[in-house]
Amino acid sequence: MDTSRAVAIISANLYGLPNDLAALQAFANERGLRMFDDAAQAMGATIDGRPAGGFGDLGLYSFDKGKNITSMEGGALMASAPELRNAIAARNGALPPASVAHAVKTAAKLLAYSLLLRPGLYGAATHLPLGLGRTPYEEHFRISAYSPMLAGAPHLLFSRLDELRHGREMNAQRILRALEGCRQISAPQLLPAAAPAWARLPVFATDPSRRNQLIEALVGAGIGATASYPSALNRVPQVAALLPPSDLQQPGAEQVSETIVTLPTHAYVPVDAGCASGQ
Repeated sequence: MDTSRAVAIISANLYGLPNDLAALQAFANERGLRMFDDAAQAMGATIDGRPAGGFGDLGLYSFDKGKNITSMEGGALMASAPELRNAIAARNGALPPASVAHAVKTAAKLLAYSLLLRPGLYGAATHLPLGLGRTPYEEHFRISAYSPMLAGAPHLLFSRLDELRHGREMNAQRILRALEGCRQISAPQLLPAAAPAWARLPVFATDPSRRNQLIEALVGAGIGATASYPSALNRVPQVAALLPPSDLQQPGAEQVSETIVTLPTHAYVPVDAGCASGQ
């Protein structure tokens, strides 16, 4: 693999399922590359006993909506090298302070979000200005210091991180067992040494043309299923414009984007519904 033009590699531990992070770190080290361990969705996940976000040069956690620990915005960076830590601290110190009005508005959104987590209310929640179920392409967005007013929520949730992760794991396993008879679905293959955070449970429709029907059936059973990301990155016009012609076709990514279905794993998810016979 030619990495002559690369500066760093980024590992995205999507849905809280950790990648083979030790192998990726070794790959980066052998080639003199930086490694960024993107654990935005994977706080609490481990592989070989080491936490996702703790590999490479830089780890990233998100407190955005849909994460195991959330305040609707914000996050944390973890750096192993002093020069990176100093650069991050300097950049953070130069940010404008958080707006009190914005923090109050975000806190209200967080309250609404916590009340609408129940799958039966998810349809109503998608019509509120919470940003649920959408992945817009944005290049310009407000950046400010993290609000102390919002920090209490992730601080409290962090103290319960092991409990929250265990609960999501139990729900994910129960849902997988409930879906064992579904010929329309294939489950993800986990690495043996991985302990996922299960931000959501991804499964794959074996027939892309029936994915929407599958989602409707799962939603009807009280499980808030979604199609996750709307398309592969090479199909996003703003990204495609930056790619060389050789990278415009990504059949693997396109297959995933056309077949993936994600299911919630939080405490309000019912797990007593399975596939009907023949489905």
